[in-house]
Amino acid sequence: MAILSDEVRVLPGVRVGQNTLIGAGAHLRQSIRPNCKVVGDSKSIRILNEFRGKMESLDMKDITFSFFGDSLVDRPAIVVDNPHYNLPLPGQSVPVRGHETAGFYKMVLQRLQVAFPERSFQFLNFAVGGSTIRDVQTQLANSVQRLPYPDVSFICVGINDVMRTFQGRPSEAVNLVEFSERYTQVIDEAQKRCRLVFCIGEPLVNTEQDAPAINAALKTYNEAIESEVTRRKGRNIYFIDLFIEFERVHTNLSAHSGYESLWSDGVHLSDIGNVLAADIIMRHLQRDDIQRALFRLQSFEQDEARERYVL
Repeated sequence: MAILSDEVRVLPGVRVGQNTLIGAGAHLRQSIRPNCKVVGDSKSIRILNEFRGKMESLDMKDITFSFFGDSLVDRPAIVVDNPHYNLPLPGQSVPVRGHETAGFYKMVLQRLQVAFPERSFQFLNFAVGGSTIRDVQTQLANSVQRLPYPDVSFICVGINDVMRTFQGRPSEAVNLVEFSERYTQVIDEAQKRCRLVFCIGEPLVNTEQDAPAINAALKTYNEAIESEVTRRKGRNIYFIDLFIEFERVHTNLSAHSGYESLWSDGVHLSDIGNVLAADIIMRHLQRDDIQRALFRLQSFEQDEARERYVL
């Protein structure tokens, strides 16, 4: 929403703030904050009083992100001595060593704010620990009241659908056929409401028991997600695979003595695991084609605009 007049020169690395008017012939060697009027020549420039013209009503809204899924996204967690994989029995006492907030979604927000300081972002997390694809459908339905039209939605689910079988809770497990059907329904609904949809393939686990079998099943579920995304190619939907990169980094890290694990308990991610997940996601968000889709101004017919935005 900035206006640059004739013969304005902007040196590399200089940013011009939104809703700013640059007078003819200005030579910008420094970044200009939003809502300014700038005049000058090649030798010096002056920043006049803040410019408040008719452009003010065109200020861009926050770019909104919604997250759906399980506790890998975000969760309030307790720190215990026993690994998460070994679920306590009903009525069993579990000593708690501390509390923490874990998950990668806040790290994604922090990286976005640093990468694009001229933009404003709003993140809403609907993910709930222990969720399967059945629960994600409920999360998506309930999110309509708080954020009916997010710009971007992330879907991260699959681990609990697989692990409930290994944890002796088969009624809560979701087989591959049901998972694929419900995931397709989730994508259908998300695409009706969002500009961009990112489907995240879950990372591998590093449990002491059943890890090879769990990871083999997880790969199959991730492949089903990727297949559905590929089928919709070109419709602003993308697959982000955490599994392969986690496998590569874990293999290399574990070759060193005293390495920091990517997991806090074999399933949930440690701080370094969350950093890795956030970095993988940011590589996608910083792609040129995705940035063009994310940051472009949207135009709607009046009725739809009134529904989507407060005018």
